[in-house]
Amino acid sequence: MKYGIVAGALMVALLQGCATNPADCDPSKQTGFLGTAGCMGMYSKRQETLSSQIEAERNLNASLQSMLESIDAEKAAVAGQRRSQEAKMAALNRSWGSLKSSLDAKAQTNADLQKRIDTLQGKMDAVNAADGMSQAEKQQRLDSLRRQVSLLMNELESGFY
Repeated sequence: MKYGIVAGALMVALLQGCATNPADCDPSKQTGFLGTAGCMGMYSKRQETLSSQIEAERNLNASLQSMLESIDAEKAAVAGQRRSQEAKMAALNRSWGSLKSSLDAKAQTNADLQKRIDTLQGKMDAVNAADGMSQAEKQQRLDSLRRQVSLLMNELESGFY
């Protein structure tokens, strides 16, 4: 009878060993002879599987790092463009301010000129106040404003005012 129990236990251990896969052979979870009997030869397969998983994770990490660097470069480029546009806008405001101050003396005696200056000032204020405006729309408005200022300067040079 003892022999039958020992033989049965041995058969269970051997059958368990046949049904084992590398994922079930975690030494931190398996203890004792019966728990690890089926893991003979599976540790190296488990180690290879874990190594390939680590390599895949490293590749994913490298890809994510590369993407992060690309995003940072794009962010810096956009910030540079923004600073450039702000500098151009400040220069435009300064030149408009000097042009307006030189025209103010003439405009006091000429109502038509004052009306044109006020119209241009309103458009300039609208462009300055439009933070939510798209870059293309802002550029279009600035081009229109530039044409109107150029037209005004030509009229002034021609002696129209």
